[in-house]
Amino acid sequence: GHFLQEMNATARKLGMSRTNWANPHGLSNTNNLSTAEDVAKLTMHCMKNTRFREVVATKAYNCAYYQ
Repeated sequence: GHFLQEMNATARKLGMSRTNWANPHGLSNTNNLSTAEDVAKLTMHCMKNTRFREVVATKAYNCAYYQ
């Protein structure tokens, strides 16, 4: 779908030349491909975002769960 096209286009813009996403959630699919180098490129891009940095720096978080 369109979302996957955008994901893969963004990967190319970030220089992730060996990455292909086949579904938006990343769960088991043999066509989801990447490399450690490409994941590092994505991580470096994400770390530019203040909120992302806060989330990944959080060691523990308590939240309520309601059914």
